[in-house]
Amino acid sequence: MAIRRGKVARGVCGVCGSPKDVIATIADPAAPLAVQWVCRADQRAAREARRVEDASRVAASAQATWERERSDALAAIAALPPAMRTELHAVAARGPVGIRLGPDAPMYRMQLVRAYRVMIAKTAQGH
Repeated sequence: MAIRRGKVARGVCGVCGSPKDVIATIADPAAPLAVQWVCRADQRAAREARRVEDASRVAASAQATWERERSDALAAIAALPPAMRTELHAVAARGPVGIRLGPDAPMYRMQLVRAYRVMIAKTAQGH
C-alpha cells in the first residue's frame, strides 16, 4: 500500500543488487516504512541458513545434555556396590542384537547408561 501511495519506492535486493523479484521486509515494526529489499532467492537462502543454524544449535544442545547425563550416570555406577556394577557391565557387554561389546566401545558405555536407567526405573517402581 505504501508503494502505491508513493511513500516507499521499490528498491533493489540488499544482498545481490538484483532489481527483479524483490520483496520488502520490515526489520523494525515500529518503523514500517523503513524496509529492506530482498529478492526471493536470497530470502530463501537466508531462511535455509537460519534453519540449518537452528538445527545445529538443537543438536549441540542435545549432545551436551547426553554427555552430562552420561557422565552423571557413569559416576553413579562407579559408586554402586560391586555386585550391581558387575550386573550392569554384563548387560552392557551383550550390546544390541546379541553383539558382544568390549568396555572400550562407545556403544558399551551407551548400553551401560541405558541398563543403569532401567535399573533405577525398576527400583523407583518398587520391583
